Amino acid sequence: PQVIGTLPFTEDGDVMLCGYEGAMGTHLYVAQYNYTSTETDFYYSDDAGAYWNYSGSVDDGIFSKNNFNCSQIFEGQLY
Repeated sequence: PQVIGTLPFTEDGDVMLCGYEGAMGTHLYVAQYNYTSTETDFYYSDDAGAYWNYSGSVDDGIFSKNNFNCSQIFEGQLY
């Protein structure tokens, strides 16, 4: 398979992906729980994963492996 883009992870952790395709393209969001710092880092791509941008982090792991999602109506809202 062809690699489209890579995420700039520096530590090991759980990775969760969500996204949607709309009129303006494919939007992807990643939450990575960092085992070392116990923070969750967020990244987004608005070009189907070719380029990724760091969006911020929160303390502790607020998402479990199966409950990370993004709104298909309100861009950038994660829950």
